[in-house]
Amino acid sequence: MHKPAIEDAGKPASDNFQRSLRRALGSYPTGVAIVSALTEKRQPAGMTINSFASVSLSPPLICWCIDRQAATYEIFSRAAEFALTVLSAEQAGLAARFATRGANKFRDIDVYHDRPPLIPGGCAWFRCENSRSLLLGDHRMLIGRVIDFGCNANTPLVFSNGNFQRLARVVEIADPGEGPIRDDGKNSHFRESGDLLTRLHSGAPAHAAMTR
Repeated sequence: MHKPAIEDAGKPASDNFQRSLRRALGSYPTGVAIVSALTEKRQPAGMTINSFASVSLSPPLICWCIDRQAATYEIFSRAAEFALTVLSAEQAGLAARFATRGANKFRDIDVYHDRPPLIPGGCAWFRCENSRSLLLGDHRMLIGRVIDFGCNANTPLVFSNGNFQRLARVVEIADPGEGPIRDDGKNSHFRESGDLLTRLHSGAPAHAAMTR
């Protein structure tokens, strides 16, 4: 088992520590999203992220994190609002495009200069007011208050171990006394877990497996 040395709080982590930590964090699968904002000149800026997370249902808050060295760091830090699109399994190409510096990212996407653009064909989208931000190490967390959103039944794109993947099948976890466990809004297992993403979808499968 890898046991890296403990880093002093005031010292930057070694390159080896950061590489090992990145590999360990990469074993946790995430969704993939594109976040966008408008510059001061009302031009669109966008990037691919996998740090998107729900924060609160009341008030409706979501968050994501941006590297302080990112080319669009100042744009997103100063923007009054942002839009976030959760990508579908068919949009790995778009994810790669928006992760590339200098690319003509919005070349085939409708852009309106009065609000941050959304990406068509995704699984879900959120328009948010930039509520507050927190400086956390080499990243800044941006917390948005959701002012509008939508979703559909598209299969989401997944990022795991450095690769784009797709969900393969649903895995039902059987309770010996009650059969397959599903979230019906009453099951104490889900109420006590604090899992917002599970509780958002009444009747959704508890867990899903991914291809490797």
